[in-house]
Amino acid sequence: MNKEELIEKAYDVRKNVLRMGHVDKRGFIAQSLGAADFLTVLYFHAMKYHADDPKWEGRDRFLLSAGHNAIAVYAAMAEAGFFPKDWLDTYGLDNSRLPMSCMPAYTPGIEISGGSIGLGMPIAVGMAMGLKRKGSDSKVYVMMGDGEMAEGPTWEAAMSAGSYGLDNIIGIVDVNGIQADGKTSTVLNTEPLHEKFAAFNYDVQRVNGNSITQVMEAVDKARFSTEKKPHIILCDTVPGTGLSFLIGNPKAHFISLSDEDWTGIQRTGKGQRLMSSNGIQSVISDSNVVTNHPTMGEPFGKALIELAKENDKIVGLSADLAKYTDIHVFRDEFPDRFYNVGMSEQLMMCAASGLAKEGFIPFATTYSTFIARRCYDFISQAICEHHTNVKIIGGLPGLQSGYGPSHQATDDLAILGAMPNLTIIDPCDAVEMMQATKAVAEFEGPVYMRLLRGNRVPIVLDQYDYHFEIGKAKLLRDGGDVLVISCGEMTMRALDAAEELEKEGLHVAVLHSPTIKPLDSETILAEIQKKPGRLVVTAENHTVVGGLGSLVANLLVDNQVPAKMKKIALRDQYLAAGTLKTLQDLYGVSAKAVTEQLRNFLK
Repeated sequence: MNKEELIEKAYDVRKNVLRMGHVDKRGFIAQSLGAADFLTVLYFHAMKYHADDPKWEGRDRFLLSAGHNAIAVYAAMAEAGFFPKDWLDTYGLDNSRLPMSCMPAYTPGIEISGGSIGLGMPIAVGMAMGLKRKGSDSKVYVMMGDGEMAEGPTWEAAMSAGSYGLDNIIGIVDVNGIQADGKTSTVLNTEPLHEKFAAFNYDVQRVNGNSITQVMEAVDKARFSTEKKPHIILCDTVPGTGLSFLIGNPKAHFISLSDEDWTGIQRTGKGQRLMSSNGIQSVISDSNVVTNHPTMGEPFGKALIELAKENDKIVGLSADLAKYTDIHVFRDEFPDRFYNVGMSEQLMMCAASGLAKEGFIPFATTYSTFIARRCYDFISQAICEHHTNVKIIGGLPGLQSGYGPSHQATDDLAILGAMPNLTIIDPCDAVEMMQATKAVAEFEGPVYMRLLRGNRVPIVLDQYDYHFEIGKAKLLRDGGDVLVISCGEMTMRALDAAEELEKEGLHVAVLHSPTIKPLDSETILAEIQKKPGRLVVTAENHTVVGGLGSLVANLLVDNQVPAKMKKIALRDQYLAAGTLKTLQDLYGVSAKAVTEQLRNFLK
């Protein structure tokens, strides 16, 4: 395509972005609009591929490392013919081939799974090595974000690519200046990027990423270069390009697109001239917990503020997810006691250890999946081995996200449970979250606590005269037919199920065990043995492997207690993407599903 045709195609890509944004009324729309121009150049000018044969051996490889830009990549791929455009109308919905984070198992033409930032460049290094060994002239294009430049694996890979002279790598950095917690320059300044990549033996160019001409020239220079260096193109882009009410909006990272917005957009003509609309709202999820119970907003953050007022040793840390882990309210109250390390989870754990060694009580927050999978070695060596007084707080534990495996921490209890010296807590509701936060702050030693977050955290345990104690389980209700031993939000669902089954003459006892490690073995054994022959069921928002159910089963075996036991837990597999309520029903952890399973167990 010539330049004029590419400009027109970029408009079509933007329309596809907005079309998908309207499906779920929310998404990473602004940065995708900003990325439309350089993606158009890649898919309609530079890259070799066969849309009808996505695995064609001679293709150039495109890796999306900045997973939040999935919507932009889908928009370009639809125009390129990888899949029918009507797929766009299913974006992020149940059974969609276009999940919110890219996954090869779902979408033809996708090379790697996105969502866990910092994987693109390391995989690109391996692909580039492999292509050279096969004698292929194919290129590896990898798209990254400027906030992603805080991730250590990116620079490990950059050093490797530069050292090996992998000239078949062409990296694109979308320098849009925004990330989850605000402006990149104020979260963790990653500049000067040109000088940094040049120091790693890269051919570096910096261009206006919203200029088709400049991007074309830069990409052509890189792909036809004879220099034995990897290439990086720093694309300065404007989030929201093409949509005036998004440009410069502080909430542009993740936004809503209302029906009113969509109607206004549809009335606009072609070209890159700015569209206008009447408004915008943040649609950060009120809660990831599906509930009919009364709710409380941000219990963890509020509890931490009250504790910090009494103890000046308490400090907070975030890895670019402050407003998604509710520690932003602490940040706003005590800005001088808060550290945002950007997308550097491993750094955060080590920095927290250092703060603890100097006498402070650090609360380090990010998503549970990144804590368990990305930070394991650093938690083990820097925190647990030294028994440093670090409090690790994990958002989105278990199945609390519809994004797919990158954000579903289904294995955190199993992974972290194997770590010596680590206390693990899984609170049930807002009441327990506030009590547990205070207990954790007063406790000496490393703790991992799962976090129920947002503006609609359920209130359940206030009905049971409940008081949290580390290492203690408590019987919330008794019943002669089945004993449910549960943790986290599954206690709420077990209680809901017990009430429903009581109407059918089935009597369900619920023993809440919020401390996973150390397990309250004494109380659990006593309750099991209190009524011999009663069915024992464990319920947890975690894989069936290595969590509460496994611990209780081991306890029964070790103590030679003859008891019939069943588990309610997530499957030992990577779970699907989709809407959260549908997924919870599908995988058996909703209140409805728990009720049905208990009913079937008792038949």
